[in-house]
Amino acid sequence: MKILTLLLLLVSQLTFGKDIPVKNFCGAYASVIKNIGTNYSLFSNSSPYPEEPCPGLGCPGITRYDGLLTNPSYKGVVAPNSIIDDVFNADGSLSNDRMFSRPVVAKSGRGYVAVAMVLNGYPSKDNTGIPAWLTSYDGFNWVYHGKFKGEPAGIKLFGSGMGLIVEKSGTPKYRFYTDGYGVKTALLKSDGNNIWTFERNTDESIKEIAPIGWTGSIFQSAAKVNGVYYLSASNTWPVTQWAYSHSSDGVNFIADRFESVSIDKKNVSLFGVNNLNLMALVTTRYTGSCYKKAVRNLPE
Repeated sequence: MKILTLLLLLVSQLTFGKDIPVKNFCGAYASVIKNIGTNYSLFSNSSPYPEEPCPGLGCPGITRYDGLLTNPSYKGVVAPNSIIDDVFNADGSLSNDRMFSRPVVAKSGRGYVAVAMVLNGYPSKDNTGIPAWLTSYDGFNWVYHGKFKGEPAGIKLFGSGMGLIVEKSGTPKYRFYTDGYGVKTALLKSDGNNIWTFERNTDESIKEIAPIGWTGSIFQSAAKVNGVYYLSASNTWPVTQWAYSHSSDGVNFIADRFESVSIDKKNVSLFGVNNLNLMALVTTRYTGSCYKKAVRNLPE
């Protein structure tokens, strides 16, 4: 009965667009997966008990939380930074400060997939944050497949994107939206095996995915709900505005609305629930060594 009452209260509050704090969750960046019933899985790169501030070397790797969306339980580090095997120092040695940042996790077939930026320390010693690919059969045990291969391989950038979409059918199987490739937002596509290609213009230049009206685009997040693609982003750092858009094909986006935010805000993480509702986690404030989140229902 208590759980039912909580769910009814949550649905009622979300209907009116209020932000509901997520308790016991830590991390500037997050992704959400809906499980059975009232259970959710939330992924971050921070724990609620950091020994050092995160972002920073206090980020232990990709972490997982399970339970109620507004009060999940910390399950620990599921992909430690130590599994990264392709972030090197200037002398060619494997960096002791290699780390995951901005992880985004999604369900795919019988398992899970993830994209995370890999850095050489924080701030990054070589000013790079490059997307890398991970897979898991259960969301707890992860295999690291390395930095993106294919067209983006070898490109030096500092990316902040978290816009991962898994297609239910057809090709490409995966879409990833991010900054760092010479446009506000680039779209990378893959049919699997960590081989990625860019969405390009007819002249073969990388296509600008950010819609008209977006003055900047960092911390991109994406979701597909009811066959419609949604893309959100923060405008700059420090963040002063969140921008939202939609698309029928995942390529040509139309700006929907802009939200002015105070300087303590950071990013929006979109997710869908039962392919019916578009929702988001929003960064609310920084307290001590932990970024806090709130969940909100988004109008479509």
